[in-house]
Amino acid sequence: MATRRLTRRERCAAGRHTPAEIKEGGDGEIRRAQCRYCGAPIMRTQATRIWFAAGRMA
Repeated sequence: MATRRLTRRERCAAGRHTPAEIKEGGDGEIRRAQCRYCGAPIMRTQATRIWFAAGRMA
C-alpha cells in the first residue's frame, strides 16, 4: 500500500520546512532562510544538513 504525500501545511507542521531564499552566515557554517510556505524562520548547519525552525518557540 502506497503512503500519501503530505500537503505543504502538513510538512510545515511536521517540521519539514522548505527554504525560499537562503542567506549565508558570516562564517559560512550557518544558513538562514524563511520557509517558502508558512514563513517561519528556519536555519541549517553543515553538521545537521537539515532545515529546522529557528527563533522563539511560543
